[in-house]
Amino acid sequence: MVKGPGDAELLAAEATSRWGSLDIWVNNAARIMVKPLIETTDKDWHGLLGANLHGYFYGCRAAAAFMYPQRRGRIINITSAADILAIANLSAYITAKGGIVGLTRTLAIEAAEHNVTVNAVAPGAVDTPLNIKAYTPEVRATYEHRIPLGRIGSEEEIADAVVFVASEASRYMTGHELVIDGGLVINGTVGHALDAS
Repeated sequence: MVKGPGDAELLAAEATSRWGSLDIWVNNAARIMVKPLIETTDKDWHGLLGANLHGYFYGCRAAAAFMYPQRRGRIINITSAADILAIANLSAYITAKGGIVGLTRTLAIEAAEHNVTVNAVAPGAVDTPLNIKAYTPEVRATYEHRIPLGRIGSEEEIADAVVFVASEASRYMTGHELVIDGGLVINGTVGHALDAS
């Protein structure tokens, strides 16, 4: 786990030494905190941003430094569909994920001249160890009702999207946030009466 800039640089150097180049770098770190903003302490806020945003900065910077001279590479940042469809009591988490989108877009522009793409993959509701406590039976039922595909996603479905973004099939895509959420963020259905004209 990258805790500071030195960790990211060491990891990038080790990967390059071991395999001869650094072709794909995935930033994927998260810690969740469900707490109203007014109850969030300075320590809570900075701790959450440290885990969920600062590590991405360190990782992007380290990866870019190794990829630019080799004139190729893919940087992939795992964000969250929650930065699009805001959820109450997740202010620090969603702020961090929104910051990652901003970082992704600006770095994509900077990295393009070095033939390095930078994209984000934004999972929606997914069964992961991070969500075990947060996904109560009531929360699961709400998601299953709201998600057009009718179910919470799997880790494998997110991994498939990351493989696509890392592959040559995505070579003309950069600065994009690919949302993988079963249709959750596009579903504005509230149950309007039919033929209500």
